[in-house]
Amino acid sequence: MRHTCPVAYSDASWGDERARSTLGYLVYVGLSPVIWKSTLGPKGKLSLPPAMSSSESELYAAALASMEIVWLRELLDELQLFNVTEPSPLWIDNSGCIAVSQEPSMHKRFKHLRRRWGFIRSLCRDGTIMPSFIGTDLQDADIFTKPVVGAKRKQFTSASEH
Repeated sequence: MRHTCPVAYSDASWGDERARSTLGYLVYVGLSPVIWKSTLGPKGKLSLPPAMSSSESELYAAALASMEIVWLRELLDELQLFNVTEPSPLWIDNSGCIAVSQEPSMHKRFKHLRRRWGFIRSLCRDGTIMPSFIGTDLQDADIFTKPVVGAKRKQFTSASEH
């Protein structure tokens, strides 16, 4: 399905031996990737506290991707390229992260992340984004957080040859 609104994929790899998570996201307009980023958590390029769970690191990545969606939607509107009225899909492969962004009862366990989930939740409520689950095998942002081997490598290298 071709979207004229930004479509984002966010992913995180929760912690290495030094408690740093790798975060990544990829934002498309139509079939073209227009924004992407991969960054290492604390003491890397991005100054974030160490994530205490995989859901927390995924929430960091989703918040960063959401900021890019907001910026890109405003740019497309200002340039009058697209009249973006539908929510931008934000594909996440962690159901805990999605639950935190949509389910108020989950917030008690994530009080220390109030600004991040609050930001994402407000974007969900106003129709800017729509966090949705996607399996890891279809997660395009995986290439920014983990080594790409086997079938996944073949998928990305064959896609770039067309």
